[in-house]
Amino acid sequence: MKRNAFFLATLLSLCAAAPGWAQNKNGPEKDLPGKWEGTFRSDHGGGNIQMQIEHDKSWKVTLSMQSDLHPIPDQQASAFKVEGKNITWSQELMGGACTSAAVLENGELKGETKCEQVSFAFALRKK
Repeated sequence: MKRNAFFLATLLSLCAAAPGWAQNKNGPEKDLPGKWEGTFRSDHGGGNIQMQIEHDKSWKVTLSMQSDLHPIPDQQASAFKVEGKNITWSQELMGGACTSAAVLENGELKGETKCEQVSFAFALRKK
């Protein structure tokens, strides 16, 4: 009987602790929010890129780009997903749909954006 009571008490305490484990934000979910700055480069030129990343219950990401020739209007990212150190999102640039994939390693967010008309590589660091 004592063994059953001990087992039940242990099981209930583990169930009570489970919501806390689910809310533990380690890794990219903790490291990503903030302002990121860097550069991008394509066959057509390059420039500077900034990402403002916010995370409360959902992700909100704003991208600002300045090409070598002219500014590009700020864009909101959609479908922003974090899976371990891999991050993906979608955005619209130059009137076309784009998808981006990046990896967060050693404090650097590095990846590629592919659009209908152009693709470019980027590298950003948190400021």
